[in-house]
Amino acid sequence: MTRPSVRFRHIHNMSLWTSEEDQFAMRAAFVTQQWATDLPVMDVLDLFHLDQMPAKRRRWLHHYRELIKRQLLLNGGDRVHLSKNPVMSGWVGSLIEYFPDARIVVMLRDPAECVPSLLKLVEISWKSKGWGKEDYARSLDLLLETSFESFHNPARQLAAHPDTPRAVVDYRELTAHPRETVHAAYRALGMTVNPEFDAFLQANAEREKSHHSKFEYSLGDYALSRELLEERLADFYARYAWPTSTQESVSTPS
Repeated sequence: MTRPSVRFRHIHNMSLWTSEEDQFAMRAAFVTQQWATDLPVMDVLDLFHLDQMPAKRRRWLHHYRELIKRQLLLNGGDRVHLSKNPVMSGWVGSLIEYFPDARIVVMLRDPAECVPSLLKLVEISWKSKGWGKEDYARSLDLLLETSFESFHNPARQLAAHPDTPRAVVDYRELTAHPRETVHAAYRALGMTVNPEFDAFLQANAEREKSHHSKFEYSLGDYALSRELLEERLADFYARYAWPTSTQESVSTPS
């Protein structure tokens, strides 16, 4: 039988021998929403909205800070620790509180692409573990709600902490101009790209431009429409000019 990590590697490459996000290291303490990929219990346990959980925030961030200390002791205290996971969208204010020197990067992608992608990825994980539609229907609805919060909460928290260095990256710019976009993000964070990393960016820029995921999904897979996305994320649509339902209807021949 094929191991799940191998079967789904084209969607998200992870294994015991592959570097991963901190959220995976926190699974053993049950302090991460990463558990939602295994257990459809989002209607019982909220593991996302940490910024709104004062009591849990203290315990969870203490645990997380200890994990980072171990990494720095192993790899060198002069390093900058990088953590990457969409779950952190519900943690932005807490991270700034517990790591005053934190620098925040927010990646923004067309919701019509990233929201159904997330829903399908997690649903596939649930199905692979034997959960039926009736088992995870409520959690799937709540996952959609956290998808909207993944846009709104970072914006709220960064507005409340104007002195925190941040870079907001448009996914389209990253895929079209990867090297230039990375340089711009580093400048926004007050950092410099060293020659070795710049050489890597130059060598891989064209490959990244042509990258295409084999993971297939669409809005039609769920009770999800462009109109709903535009309503719930109106400010973001206005700012980033993602394709809208109006544009789609105009471009579709009658």
